[in-house]
Amino acid sequence: MHCPSDAIGLPQKPVKHSKRTDQIMRLLKDAYSAQLKHATGKAFITLALKIERILYREFPDDSNIVLSPPVLALKLRLIISKILKAKIAAPPPSRPFSIQSMLN
Repeated sequence: MHCPSDAIGLPQKPVKHSKRTDQIMRLLKDAYSAQLKHATGKAFITLALKIERILYREFPDDSNIVLSPPVLALKLRLIISKILKAKIAAPPPSRPFSIQSMLN
């Protein structure tokens, strides 16, 4: 039986980046191994490292604690949802620059 503190992700012990990467990679493989059966382990490692960097930027307070798999999965879903909802915006076209434009 799981302890309630596991479910809410209370601090347990310090965690290294590689531990979190392994945990993320296991979650990715469990969720996507059927769809990505031709993907190499290297592809999962690369994706896990990228997701881990985003995870640390989004949740910096969680960087030194162990998260239970359900809590980590929830945070990953939030990050992925945020990425998918983000709009790719091109910068507006630059206007021609001139001294006259600065004076107006």
